[in-house]
Amino acid sequence: MPGIPLKLVRMDGLFAICRLGRDAAIPAWATAGDFFSVTRTADELSIVCSTSAVPDGVQVDAGWRCLRVAGAMSLSLVGVLASLTDPLAVAGISVFAISTFDTDYLLLKETVLEAAIDVLRRAGHEVESKPVASEVSIHNIRHLVEAALYVVDLEEAEAFYRNALGLELIGKAAGRHVFFRVGDGVLLLFNPEETTKGDLLPRHGAKGPGHVALGIAVDAVDQWRARLAELGVPIEKEMAWPKGGNSLYFRDPSGNAVELVTPGCWGLPSGW
Repeated sequence: MPGIPLKLVRMDGLFAICRLGRDAAIPAWATAGDFFSVTRTADELSIVCSTSAVPDGVQVDAGWRCLRVAGAMSLSLVGVLASLTDPLAVAGISVFAISTFDTDYLLLKETVLEAAIDVLRRAGHEVESKPVASEVSIHNIRHLVEAALYVVDLEEAEAFYRNALGLELIGKAAGRHVFFRVGDGVLLLFNPEETTKGDLLPRHGAKGPGHVALGIAVDAVDQWRARLAELGVPIEKEMAWPKGGNSLYFRDPSGNAVELVTPGCWGLPSGW
């Protein structure tokens, strides 16, 4: 379809391209979210899905954005993908393409997305613009980077989150805080007696039980039940959510409600 301009729509979320063995079962996390693609061949099981849904230990290439060709096109049309990929190839920009019955999807590395959009526009295609400042909404915030809990005893809390939950300690100030890596985010544990004083940063703090939800793989729920039982940590509540996903609730030593949740509970594009 050379010479005929196409309209492309930006899709929300970051995507990952994963490879599993050819005989691997299709995992539940692969089909979480509103957009995913699963292809089995004689050599591999290839999965495209939300980056946040991919568990540790999977062969993955992450950090992809997606453009969708708007509308539905006849399967007899010729040159649709070529009209998009040819100018990108000339510009030295690689693309991972997915075709469905109705349309085509282009996955592009986030680092080259804007350059790719510029190339496509110069080739005569229309790509929807980012919202102008007056239209900026919560969807323009890309990620929840930090979550904070306030604890009574930092040493006890550190031992619980490091040893019981297996989180990686990445920062510590005696008597004030301990910080843990959680996937690509950070969990902050503070002593409110110190943070409410204020220092280089604005003062903050809270009294009473807080809440944090930590994401786990679908097939890890039984393992976590057994792990918590082994540690003598009672599960306070289990939930199966209407949109999908399950949660286990229990308490940390300071009484905060900790939730372990599998993908699907919110029905988000990211898979959660």
